[in-house]
Amino acid sequence: MIFLKNIIGMPIVSLQDKTTLGEINNILYKNINEKIIGILIDEEGFLKNPKIIYNDDIIDINKKIFIRNSESIFDIDKSKALLDIINGKYNILDKDVYDLKNNFYGKVYDLILDEKMRTINYIEISKGFLTDLMNGLKLIKTKDLDIIEDKIILRNPTFFTRGGIKNLL
Repeated sequence: MIFLKNIIGMPIVSLQDKTTLGEINNILYKNINEKIIGILIDEEGFLKNPKIIYNDDIIDINKKIFIRNSESIFDIDKSKALLDIINGKYNILDKDVYDLKNNFYGKVYDLILDEKMRTINYIEISKGFLTDLMNGLKLIKTKDLDIIEDKIILRNPTFFTRGGIKNLL
């Protein structure tokens, strides 16, 4: 498992000739419970346009992203569906999280990707710096949530906690 915030900026390397082709700008997904569509890449060099590498062309995600070769990098399709994804229409980072009784749990702070399956398995919820420092951040499985407009709704979630001073004592 790897945090989305740790993936951003990772180098992208061609397995064919071992060259670095750019770095990750973002992970692209439409439905949080399905495989990712691919990654948005910032190519090396000045005044380059963002491009996409589709999930099928990604060989491995580790400390670098390994792809088949430079031919795995495509210009962004100008279709509305892909542009909506790239422009963040389905992005859930910073969205409010509530339970079924409309209790506020915080905001989506990060996403956790299963790098082998290429699925987002958890969201990480923050309730603010001081609360996170004391109590830690909450991790929730994506199968336990629904996305309704700009809100994340939790359905009988199981929480895991990461960090927090109270958890160290």
